[in-house]
Amino acid sequence: MEQTRVQAEKSPAKVRPQAKFERSRRQVLALLEQLRVEIEKMTDEPSDNTVNEEIPQTPEWGQKNIGDLLAKERADKITLKELADILGISVSFAWQVERGRAKLPDNQINAWASAIGMSRQLLATNTIYYYRPQMFQFITGMCFERKEELSPGDIQQIFESHSKLMKPEAVINAMRRYMIDEKVVAISEKEAINLITRYIRINKQQRQLSQRKLAAAIGYQSPTSISLIENGRIWIADDKIGEWISALSLRDDLFTTLCLMAYAWNTYCILSTSQHRDGRRSANNRGVARNQRRAM
Repeated sequence: MEQTRVQAEKSPAKVRPQAKFERSRRQVLALLEQLRVEIEKMTDEPSDNTVNEEIPQTPEWGQKNIGDLLAKERADKITLKELADILGISVSFAWQVERGRAKLPDNQINAWASAIGMSRQLLATNTIYYYRPQMFQFITGMCFERKEELSPGDIQQIFESHSKLMKPEAVINAMRRYMIDEKVVAISEKEAINLITRYIRINKQQRQLSQRKLAAAIGYQSPTSISLIENGRIWIADDKIGEWISALSLRDDLFTTLCLMAYAWNTYCILSTSQHRDGRRSANNRGVARNQRRAM
């Protein structure tokens, strides 16, 4: 009888740790789910909460316009199946991109433009305008209303005429002023991600902002988002670029260039190479003009 009583007293002790474990497990799962939802909100897709009503923020709007542009350029040249074979993708995905149901991947801009006989600079500038409207605004210094209909050529011309996109050498020189101990000699896609995270950390430390205060200033629900961005785990959403610049008093040209380099490296390479080539051509033209004046 005494043995039965001892067993009865011990049995609750075995159940109690299991109940605590189950309760803790449910709490951890709930926290993970909450974190997953927040990370999804922080993807590169523009959110429904528009920062500036004058620039387009609806992802479907941008994807549809790019899709229409690609379909128009491809028409009467090659079939969708031929395009998919050239790019090494499924016909279904090519169809989704042209219908505006999926984004054109940044690493496929060159191949896609070449396959349909389209200027890669034209496609690259239009992807920024439609996929990253606030970035386009900061790079060009121009603001556009949602109702405004611009042709693909107009978008390219506006970008090339007003772009404040920095060259790799200028980015390195600017970052050296912030990081005296860092020896950056060249920029790659991976290094671009490291540069933007360092730039954020240094400016945050200089202004003595905690994760919580910075998150509140930018409009994030949790400081976890700041930590994930600082560690290069998630991207800065397009509609948050203005808040980051304002909260940390960042250089808009440097910050937007770093964002484009880190999150759309191929697009940056296309546009920076194009600008560099145009700059050399202009310099050559000025040299010819000087020689002609001297001859006269």
